[in-house]
Amino acid sequence: MSYEVLTMGRMGVDVYPLQIGRSLREVESFGKYLGGSPANVAVAAARYGRRTALISRTGEDPFGEFLHDALRGFGVDDRFVTPVAGLPTPVTFCEIFPPDDFPLYFYRLPTAPDLQIYAEELDLDAVRDADVFWVTVTGLSQEPSRTATLRALRERGRRGITVLDLDYRPMFWSSREEARRWVAEALPHVTVAVGNRDECDTAVGETEPHAAARALHARGVELAIVKQGPEGVLASLAGGGGRASIAGSASDRGAEPGREPTIQHGGGGRASIAGSASDRGAEPGREPTIQHGGGGRASIAGSASDRGAEPGREPTIQHGGGGRASIAGSAGDRGAEPGREPTIQHGETVEVPPAPVEVVNGLGAGDAFGGALCHALLSGWDLERSMRFCNAAGAIVAGRLACADAMPTAAEVEAKLQEARGGGRASTDRDPAGEERGPTGSRPSGAVRA
Repeated sequence: MSYEVLTMGRMGVDVYPLQIGRSLREVESFGKYLGGSPANVAVAAARYGRRTALISRTGEDPFGEFLHDALRGFGVDDRFVTPVAGLPTPVTFCEIFPPDDFPLYFYRLPTAPDLQIYAEELDLDAVRDADVFWVTVTGLSQEPSRTATLRALRERGRRGITVLDLDYRPMFWSSREEARRWVAEALPHVTVAVGNRDECDTAVGETEPHAAARALHARGVELAIVKQGPEGVLASLAGGGGRASIAGSASDRGAEPGREPTIQHGGGGRASIAGSASDRGAEPGREPTIQHGGGGRASIAGSASDRGAEPGREPTIQHGGGGRASIAGSAGDRGAEPGREPTIQHGETVEVPPAPVEVVNGLGAGDAFGGALCHALLSGWDLERSMRFCNAAGAIVAGRLACADAMPTAAEVEAKLQEARGGGRASTDRDPAGEERGPTGSRPSGAVRA
């Protein structure tokens, strides 16, 4: 079975106070939730109907069993989550002081089970075949997880959409410099990097968003996303270097195996296409075309339904100066018949403001952003629409208490977008099966760190 979204890394139990604005020394009751960034991203993607799975580990204890129950309840495949004898399942406490103070207390000593992932135990076929593969910097912080994470990235070979969540947490590292060393090992193997300004400082030594994006592009990243708190988010597609890749879900693109895409170059570019033949198909005899050369400002087209496309059309990627492009998406998501794909042109940068929200707990917003990003990339949406959708998803979770349990549905995110556009306040009541991660800065009275 291939997955649309496969995440790898940290998972534990979040224990959050049910009394807001109190120190842990004064809190009287708590809620227990699935937590850990990669787990939350998987849950968030599953809320949009994506086939998701998580690679992680737990202790052999009731908390570990709770996490398996929670993953299955959210529709996340837990077959790659295994127990570690002798280590407890991690728990994380927080304090909640809205709008922007959420201290975290991690209990992961002497080490955490999710850092005991071994390279030889990985299902590398699953890693290679996933449409989106998502790893985090925390997974690089200790052995054997570090070697396993780098092995998975190398084996994947930049297929499809390969994401590094910059996710720098100082308590997991001896120094920022040590983290930077290992991030530098991972960046050449990923196509997408996402983080806030401080995390970009760790990754590439830059905090100014445009400079950080350029530095990430220089290290091979095709899509760089820099979250800026109250200033919103910057997303930048690489505009130079001449590499294109196509990714997406096999079921989304559905065609018979054995057909390969056609890639045409017009001026010094280099193009490649990711995934297996069966993953990439379309109608037999009709395959995607990638054309290089020319010039002009890059932009990303919307869905097939937005463009009024006819079925039987395949993706065209055009480069405005030898840049890189990445394309993915589901025919169902794009409102078109199978065989019609979006068009992406290179070199685009967009900055999108945050969606307003009264913050309750900002700790889940970044993971909500991540799950929404997976969905948006697989849907083949244009860059601005994608970032607005991600911001809205993060804002919804920032207005709720939990993380995984708070993740919104697509309908809730669209309602939030309508509200943000001034279309009237739409209901965003939680679905009983909702889910969560970190802040995006989308609130009227200050900034939540993302």
